[in-house]
Formats: sequence, C-alpha cells, structure tokens
Amino acid sequence: MKFLIIDDNPADRELIIRELKKGFADAQFMEIIRQSDFDEALHRADFDVVITDYKLNWTDGLWILRTIKELLPHIPVVMVTDSGNEEIAVESMKSGLDDYVLKRNLRRIPFAVKESLQRIKLLEELRESQARYRTLVEQIPAITYIAALDEASTTLYVSPQVEMLLGYTQAEYRADPDIWRKSLHPDDYEQVMTEVARSHATGEPLILEYRLLAKDGHVLWFRDMATIVQDEAGRPLYLQGVMLDITERKQAEEELRKAHDGLERRVKERTTELSKSNALLEQEIIEHKRAEETLRESEKRYRSLVELSPDAIFVIDGGNIIYINSAGAALLGAKTPDELIGKSILSFIHPDYHEIVKERMRLGRQGKPVGLLEEKYVRLDGEVIDVEVTAAPITYEGKPAGQVVVRNITERKQAKELSDALNDINAVVTSTLDVDKILQRVVVEAAK
Repeated sequence: MKFLIIDDNPADRELIIRELKKGFADAQFMEIIRQSDFDEALHRADFDVVITDYKLNWTDGLWILRTIKELLPHIPVVMVTDSGNEEIAVESMKSGLDDYVLKRNLRRIPFAVKESLQRIKLLEELRESQARYRTLVEQIPAITYIAALDEASTTLYVSPQVEMLLGYTQAEYRADPDIWRKSLHPDDYEQVMTEVARSHATGEPLILEYRLLAKDGHVLWFRDMATIVQDEAGRPLYLQGVMLDITERKQAEEELRKAHDGLERRVKERTTELSKSNALLEQEIIEHKRAEETLRESEKRYRSLVELSPDAIFVIDGGNIIYINSAGAALLGAKTPDELIGKSILSFIHPDYHEIVKERMRLGRQGKPVGLLEEKYVRLDGEVIDVEVTAAPITYEGKPAGQVVVRNITERKQAKELSDALNDINAVVTSTLDVDKILQRVVVEAAK
C-alpha cells in the first residue's frame, strides 16, 4: 500500500506515518511538503491513498481534494484537521472527501483509510454491475421496461429497443404516461387490460401475447413477460418485464393455418367427388387417411415451431465460457450450466463460422462492439441449430470479458420450409386424384 502524505509539519507527518504502520505493515510513504513535490507525484500517479492536512503553506486540503478527484477519482482522500476545522472537513465530504480525522485522534486514521478503501471498492463493483446490466438490457433483441402499478401502467423506464421496434424514442415513450394503453390493438385491449388488472391484484406474473400499433401505424405482435417486484417487506413496488417481438412467428403461424385450411378444403372436395362412385371409395379412404396423417405431422412440427424459449446469455474470457445461464445450457444441450464452464466457445460453433467468430472475438478484445450475425451452433448432441448472435465487451468480476446473447432462430427458418412442403402436398393431392383418370382405370380393369 503506497501513501501520499501531504503536510507541512514534520512532526505531524511522523505521527501519521507511525499510526498508519500499525494498520498497514507493508506500507510505503511519499512525503509532500511543496507544490513541485505534489505535481511530480500526481504525474507519476504511483500511490493508492492520499492523506492531506487542511492547512498548508502553499495551498489547502480542499484544493488537493478537488485535484485528486478530478484526475484520479478512484483514489481515496482522507483529510487531517484541527478540532476547529471540523465544519470545513464536513463540507469537504460533500465535495467527495472519503473521510477526515482530527489530529487529536490520529489513532483512528488506519480505520478511516480501510473504510474508505472498502467503500470505493464497493462503489466500483456497483458501477461494473450496473454497466453489465445496461449492456445486457441494450443487447437483448426485445423491449425491457419498468412500469408503475397504476391503471395506465405508466412507463418508468424503457430500453432503447423501443425506437427500433415501435418507432418512439425513449423520451417520447416516457413522456406520455398512457402511451402503452393507446398503442394496444383495439381487438386485444379488453383482454390485455383484464389480465393486467388481475396481475396487479394477485401479484402473479404476467404472460401475454398481444398486438401493438407502432408510431407509423403498422402492427407488431409481442410476447410480454413481466413480474411485480416487491420490497423486503413484501410490498409491491413496480412491474418489470420484457416484450419480445413475435411478429414473424405469428406470420408463420398464419401461413401454416392457411395451408392447413387449404389442404382440408382439397380433401373435402375430393371426398365429395369420390363418394359418387362406390368403386372409388376405397381409394378415397386411403387418400383421406394419408391426408389426415400429413395434417397430424404438420401440426406436430407446428407445435415445435411456435414454442418459445428465453434467450441464451453467456460470458467468455479468452474464448472460454466463464458464465452461462440456464437458457444457454438448454440451448447447447447441457443439463446444467456447470457442464459448460471452461469450455471453448468455438467447440459449439459450426466450423463454417470459425474464422468469422475469431475475427469478431478479436474486435471484442479491442473493446469494439460487434453487430447482429446469423450463425450455426452445434449442440452437445451434435445437432446443428441456426442462431442470431450479438456480442459486446464488458467488465466481469473486475476483468475484461465478452458478453454474448444468442437467440435460436432454427424454428423460424423451418417454418418457411414447412409451408413449402404443404404446398407441394396440395399439388400432389390435386394431380393424383383426377377423377376421370381413375374411372378410366377402373373400366380397363373391369374389362379384363
């Protein structure tokens, strides 16, 4: 521990150093008695704590405090003062002074230094935690919000993604307390407000799918998942939630429904035609059962397609996973996150994307954020999945790391393939059930 001792009185400096040695056996001391000494020490910045007298021949302790905090805000400053200067010391505390000690009670100085160091460490950890949370919130491809528990669910905070998805800036969205209710689709309004009121009354989580009107009037579907945050006494404070854009999923669902209805209609039309001829009844039954089986398989794939899961979030250091959430473990096929800690992220990335990912990791180590990228991941069971990946540099446990957010888009791509398959089935049904050709075949067979 290196101390900068700023005091004109050599006797006071000796007393301060003696007391500090009692609390810091390995302490090193640099004694400052003039402006030039201070300027040189400030230029080198090779110290951990500043101990300064308030009264100095060449300046005062308040100037020392402001200079240190402006250039080295993480360095604690403890002021030593006479009993008559307590009010000045208290005023200095308001300007960022970490602590002060009266000269008649210098034995307290080691404790003041330790408390100041601990307080600054906690503040730094808090800033890192807030930075990680902010980075995470702004990376997730969804709107994160905090709302009041009033009738209008007044927005207290909304993440920047609101502008990308709904067209409103954060300031515009928060400026209108009723903007969320105004944006609800008329056909969904009554059901949504009923569920919100029920959640407020019971304290149960809120999970809804509904439509919102964007600023330009176009319609978006959202899956809203929220919970009521309570204080230590169990009193409700506010509603905190995430709104995922599921518009593409709903569009795929509508396409599947239309294909499903079209296939049903074709089957019914052909059933009516074939029912006119008993000779063709058996063939009609076979085709009908085949159509029903196709429908069941289609519905099974559809249920798999529309199933949603939370995004995977993990932190990497040197290319290795040092943290991963439960959704990430599920995405990669692990039973628990612990199975994946220490593994290389490249072991889960398809070889076709290794060079691209290495380049993105290099940019991340330089402190540069990387944008959205579609990749392929390989699960522990060998399954290849399509994902959207965003990454950004963060500080994790006091060290630089990379934070990665992964969304599984395999189902979204499969939906398009499934729709094409159903259209092909319609074409096959239409071409193979030509009644006239079947009747001709029956006549020929009868003639034999």
